[in-house]
Amino acid sequence: MNGLHYIQKSFVGGRNLVALSTEIDYQLELIETHDDNRAKRFMSLFKETLHMIIDKNEARMDTTTLSEGAEALDEAMKIEGFSEVVFFHRVIQSYWLGYADRCHYFAQKSARGDAAVGRLLKLIASFYHGLAALQILRKKKSKVEMKEIALASLKALTSASDLAPINFKNKVELLEAELYRTEVVLRGNEEDSMQAKKMYAKSICSAEAAKFDHEKALALELAANFFEEKGEFASALRNFSEAKLHYTLWGSKVRVAQMEVAIARTEKSLTR
Repeated sequence: MNGLHYIQKSFVGGRNLVALSTEIDYQLELIETHDDNRAKRFMSLFKETLHMIIDKNEARMDTTTLSEGAEALDEAMKIEGFSEVVFFHRVIQSYWLGYADRCHYFAQKSARGDAAVGRLLKLIASFYHGLAALQILRKKKSKVEMKEIALASLKALTSASDLAPINFKNKVELLEAELYRTEVVLRGNEEDSMQAKKMYAKSICSAEAAKFDHEKALALELAANFFEEKGEFASALRNFSEAKLHYTLWGSKVRVAQMEVAIARTEKSLTR
C-alpha cells in the first residue's frame, strides 16, 4: 500500500491533479500485476475524486462508482472499512464541487469510523467539513450547531498545527477567517470584519509558504467572497483573478470555471 500512501500525501499536498492522475494510472498498472483487488479499489477512489475535481469526471473513466452505495460495496468486496473511505472521498468531492450540505452529510457518516481513513485524511475531512458548516450557517442562521462543528475542526487542526505548522497553519488561519466572516454575517461587527481580513491574508501567505497551490487558491477565493459581500469589488476581483491562476496550476477546470463566473459577476458590479 506504499503507492497509495504516496498518492494520499501528494493529493493533500496539492500536487497538480493531472500529473497525479497519471501517477495513479501507473500505480494501478503495478497493482494489476500483483492482483491486489483491495489496493485497486482504494486507488480507484482517489482516481475518481481527482477527476471529479478536474472536470466532474466528464471522461467517465472505469473507476469505482460511488453511487453504487458504500454499504453494498463493503458487502461485495469484503473489505473492512471501505465504506468509511468512500464517505471520505464524498466529503472531498462534495466540498470542491460546491455542495456544502452534501459535504456535511458525508462528513457525519465518515466520522463514525475513522480507522480505515487514517489520521491525516481525517484531519483533511475535518477541515473541509468545518468550512462547509460555516457556509451552511451563513445561509441558514438557525443552524447554530454548525458553529460547534467548525470549532471542533479548528481545535483538531490547531493541535495538528502545533506539531506540523507547515502542513496545517494555513488551514487553521483560514478556518479562523471564516469564523470571523460568519460573525460579520450574523452580527455585523466591524471588528470581526478587520480580523477576517487579517486572517485571510495570513492563510494566503502560509499556503504560499507551504507550496499548497490549491489551498492558496481556496483562501483567495473565500477572501474574495468576503470582499464581495462587503461591497469591496476591486479587492474581490483581484482575489478571484489570483485564485483562478492557482486553480489553473492545481489543474481543476471545475474551480477555474467557477472563478470565471465570479470574475464576470464582480466586473459587472464594478461598472454599476
